[in-house]
Amino acid sequence: MNAPCGTYAAATRHVRRDEELDQDCLDARREYLRDWQRAKRVTEPGLEAWRMSTLREKARETVFTRYAPAGIRRCFCCGSPFGLTIDHVNGDGAEHRERALGARNTAGWHQYRLLIREGLPDGFTLLCFSCNASKGSGTRCRKHEGEGT
Repeated sequence: MNAPCGTYAAATRHVRRDEELDQDCLDARREYLRDWQRAKRVTEPGLEAWRMSTLREKARETVFTRYAPAGIRRCFCCGSPFGLTIDHVNGDGAEHRERALGARNTAGWHQYRLLIREGLPDGFTLLCFSCNASKGSGTRCRKHEGEGT
């Protein structure tokens, strides 16, 4: 006996048969999976944290690999391998984040996801936190301010 449409079992049957899901089955499937995920979070709280940390690390790896000059992960400015961040070369980071994410101060994981979604475009580089923070709205960090263009 087949389960009636609008149930998780019916949705699963449709998926197995490669049939189109109607809205009732989609809703039932979504609700079942949402409940299952909630139950998993309660019974295995570390699982979700582990999954998210893995996703964040993969995103970070992808972005840092793309923007590391010659595959060497060092600050483009001072050469430090520590505390690396993504820098908007044109100094328009806040505007870019606000336009794309709706918040000027969003960074880290959200920035990595955004760059991946945009196809890892040009115009970014790796800087250590110190150089990136000191660069501010200028085109160079304080360490190289006095040098020629």
